[in-house]
Amino acid sequence: MSIKKSILAIILLVITSCNTTKSDNFDWGYVVDGSYENKFFGIDWELPTDWQYDDTLAQQWTKSSYPEMYPLAEKVYDMKQRIKMPPEQVKESIIFKLFKSQNQNSSIVLYAENISTIKGAQVSNLDDYMQQALKEAKENKQIALDSEDYESERIGGTKFYKLTGQIKVPNQVIVQHYYFTIINNFGLTVILSANDNAGIAELEEKLETLSF
Repeated sequence: MSIKKSILAIILLVITSCNTTKSDNFDWGYVVDGSYENKFFGIDWELPTDWQYDDTLAQQWTKSSYPEMYPLAEKVYDMKQRIKMPPEQVKESIIFKLFKSQNQNSSIVLYAENISTIKGAQVSNLDDYMQQALKEAKENKQIALDSEDYESERIGGTKFYKLTGQIKVPNQVIVQHYYFTIINNFGLTVILSANDNAGIAELEEKLETLSF
């Protein structure tokens, strides 16, 4: 392995024990004993036992960003240890997915975005981030917001701003609710997607066990 790759391996594989202490390094988290844990964002989320999840997003990010390190990242995941990165090296990533068995249209996605890397915008707080999110939503022809007005809600004790809308996919329109907050200079967006409002209500119930 080259010196460059050796250094990258040291940066990539910060391995820690499975406790809930917060971390300064970006953490995709993973599921242990039926709960999704993420130290960087301080998340502890007890998951419904009859739903499916994907906590392999760190491996997928590694495959696209540092493909030469992907086999090592897979091995670390198989050992149920954490993959971490210095925050400045992560621009954006989906970090976790929860979806209903046999129906991936009904899903909750956690998406993280480094606010210091957003082009053409000065984002320093949640209100700034919301204005940027509104701008991007209006520029996306697939998204139709119900309103540009957003409301404040709390999830697991943390303040979020909420938008609602629909996204057009081939032969279908999916209802979506978006929850935005900022943690450790990252925008964290919780995206709920379902076929109808009843499905969204079911997803919102799943957020009741999410805490920060």
